[in-house]
Amino acid sequence: MNLAFSFIYPFNTPCSGRDLVIKRTLGFSLLLVMMAMGLVSNTAFGATAKSATLWTTDINGAAKTQFNLGETVYIHWLADGTIDIIAKYQDGSQDQQWPNQGISGIIQYVPGKGAGIYYILGTGAAPITIACGTILVIPEVQLGTLMAVTAFIAGFGFKIRKAKL
Repeated sequence: MNLAFSFIYPFNTPCSGRDLVIKRTLGFSLLLVMMAMGLVSNTAFGATAKSATLWTTDINGAAKTQFNLGETVYIHWLADGTIDIIAKYQDGSQDQQWPNQGISGIIQYVPGKGAGIYYILGTGAAPITIACGTILVIPEVQLGTLMAVTAFIAGFGFKIRKAKL
């Protein structure tokens, strides 16, 4: 039996020429169907935008990236073509999607996976990070740098003062 089809027919049973042809035909057909499904799943959306701008606001239209649980997030966009918009949770799982949106518009979105960080992605746009039911914190690198500089200044100042006494 050919190795290419061994994953489909794990049992190595002897068969006649006609059965072998049928098995190979079915295996090849299954392989073609799987390849076609893969191609379709990768081209399901027809976004044409080359560049786009995304931003989020509250109900009053004020720019905002930190939202309370259950609060509606208003996603705005302006693009040079149709755009696919996807909201993803912090673990990378997809929360919601809106395919083939026009060149501009507003979507009302309530994050559905609970408290955490969400990423709003759009065709041709830089991703937006929003916090829902939590706060966006200062990244560790900047905070660590600030604390190291502060500690250095405090230690150096203490050493100079001690030398004068």
